[in-house]
Amino acid sequence: MRAHRLAMSLIALVLVSACGAAVTPASPTPTATTGASVTYQGFKATPLTLEIAKGTTVTWTNKDNTTHTITSGTNRQPDGKFDSGDTAQNETFSFTFKDAGTFEYFCSKHTSMVGFQIVVR
Repeated sequence: MRAHRLAMSLIALVLVSACGAAVTPASPTPTATTGASVTYQGFKATPLTLEIAKGTTVTWTNKDNTTHTITSGTNRQPDGKFDSGDTAQNETFSFTFKDAGTFEYFCSKHTSMVGFQIVVR
């Protein structure tokens, strides 16, 4: 009988302990986006417009079987902010956007590949 009471007391103690206040882990602190990607394929950039936070690094990947460039500005007026040079199939180019603004870019080798934008907030 005494062993039974002891066992019941231990069970009650465990149950009461389990009913105490639950400890909720702190939510992780949100971090800024550190990376985004653009794909050149079918002679277009996907996505056409990309919205990112300041400090984000964008990596372009050329999936076409021809050489492209990732050149900032417009095809009539490159602005010199970034330029990949020749980027062959499956090669990548990365650039980190440190300032807010809208940055246009194009492919200097293909006149139809224009009007792409990176919007930095």
